[in-house]
Amino acid sequence: GPNKVGILGLVQPFRDAINYLLKSKLFLYYQILIYIIFLLVSRLGVYTVILAGWASNSNYALLGSLRAVAQTISYEAIY
Repeated sequence: GPNKVGILGLVQPFRDAINYLLKSKLFLYYQILIYIIFLLVSRLGVYTVILAGWASNSNYALLGSLRAVAQTISYEAIY
């Protein structure tokens, strides 16, 4: 069979990189890193709730948003 993957072998370096990552323990580290990044990004939703309560210019909305944030943070401890 042919020694190159894709048209004129243009895809070959990408295939080799994926093949290397799948065969090595480096892939495990990337999975852990992606999971940590996901957890950090999922925590950013708290700030939108605080900003929404603050932007409404109402003390009750701000207190409600702070309550919602407190509940959200308490449920995030499950992760």
